[in-house]
Amino acid sequence: MKLNFILPFTLVFISLTACSPHSGAGKWQAIDDNQYGIKDLSILFEGKAEFISTKQDIATWHCFWGAESQTVAVLNCVPSSDTERREKFEFVVQSTEQAQLHYKGEMIANFKRLPYK
Repeated sequence: MKLNFILPFTLVFISLTACSPHSGAGKWQAIDDNQYGIKDLSILFEGKAEFISTKQDIATWHCFWGAESQTVAVLNCVPSSDTERREKFEFVVQSTEQAQLHYKGEMIANFKRLPYK
């Protein structure tokens, strides 16, 4: 009898924790000017991300992301200027309000979280 109650409760709990959002999910704004001209970055819950670069590699970057850990998201991106090109970025969450974007091991931009609207 206890197993009939515990098993469904456990399955619901596991499914809820597996769907919790990544700490990087949300809208982020660049704290300062950066060499790529990135102003903001959107990391959506359903595995998509997007940012615009206005200095180097001028393009809108469309990305799919996956969690490497609870604080690191790997973004696999394609620029709108060359859809055959693939680049990998890492978005590293420093705290609930700050994060960094890395490219080829180099930090290229600092971000602050924007409030949800």
